[in-house]
Amino acid sequence: MGDIFFDQIFADEYKQRIRENKERVTRVVTERVTRDVKEQVTKEVTSNYIRRLMDSLNVEVNKVFELLNIAPSEQEEYIRLIKHT
Repeated sequence: MGDIFFDQIFADEYKQRIRENKERVTRVVTERVTRDVKEQVTKEVTSNYIRRLMDSLNVEVNKVFELLNIAPSEQEEYIRLIKHT
């Protein structure tokens, strides 16, 4: 009888740990997906803004990058996005 009781306690604890781990994994995945989606949307909105500035000011993309202080490391991604809009 003692073994059955001990096994039941262990099983309940094990189930609780599984539940907690699933919740933690779900939270981490949700945070990462949300962050990635936010970053992508931000880049798309910014690339649209860059395109509008280029058109309205009639200037090259490099001039807009300079005006907006966009780092050289980010410029290639924006150029790619601008070409797809």
